[in-house]
Order: sequence, then structure tokens, then C-alpha cells
Amino acid sequence: MSFAELEERKTAALPPSPDCPARQRKAERAGPPLPPWLDADLWAAWRAERKARRKPLTDRAEALQVRELERLREQGQDPRAVVEQSIARGWTGLFPVHKDQPRLPPRAPEDDRPRPPPIEELRARRAAQTQNATPAGPEGLGDVLKRLTP
Repeated sequence: MSFAELEERKTAALPPSPDCPARQRKAERAGPPLPPWLDADLWAAWRAERKARRKPLTDRAEALQVRELERLREQGQDPRAVVEQSIARGWTGLFPVHKDQPRLPPRAPEDDRPRPPPIEELRARRAAQTQNATPAGPEGLGDVLKRLTP
């Protein structure tokens, strides 16, 4: 048998076995019925996205998410925008559409920012500190003990 024949055999799809009930159940699973306002292609894309992220929807989770999408629709949210937002942001749930808002508060204008003090003021502070400080020389252990004993 040649290498090409082996590759062809390896890549050929196996038909579902009639005596394997798990494969039959998986092939028959289509999920709960979708409401008429929900685009079937959009929902199939959502299911495929969840499957690609290794978080496939169970029948129960799918029914709950359809119900959540219906609740958002009643609040005025566009179901297509909700699903597309979740796909784009890598979410596993369906949430109201967020407006594109900056994550950080806007920066203050250049004139309103606090400025550091001028270098002359810093130098004057430093000079005052050094004038008020006592000269510190190297102390020995004996000097320290004399200060500590009453």
C-alpha cells in the first residue's frame, strides 16, 4: 500500500455506525426550537463559536440563552448585535450591547494637571533641611549604648 493510499484512508470520513447509539444521538441533536425572530444562521454561528472555544452548549444551556436573548430583545436590544458582540469579545454568555466607552477615565487637559514644584523651590527646601539637621558622624557601638542606658 502506498503512502498516498494510507493518507487517503486516514483522511476519509467514516460514516456513522448504525450500531453506535452515541453517534446517532449526537447526529440527531439539533437543539431546542428557535423563535421566529432569531436568525438560524446567526444561532448556528453562536453554537459553532462556543464549540470552537471548547464550551459547547447543552440543550438546557441553549434554551436558557435563547430565553436570555428574548429578555434582552424585549428591553430593546438587537439580538444580532448581542450575539455578534459575544462572539467578537470571546464571551460565553449573552449580555446587553455595550457602547464603545473608554476603559480609563479621560485624561485632564494639559493646563489642569498638577505640576511639580520648580527646581529652585526644591533646592531651597533641601538647603533648609540640611541646615536644620544635626551633623551625623559615624557612631560606634559604645556611643549607641551610652545613649540608650539611663
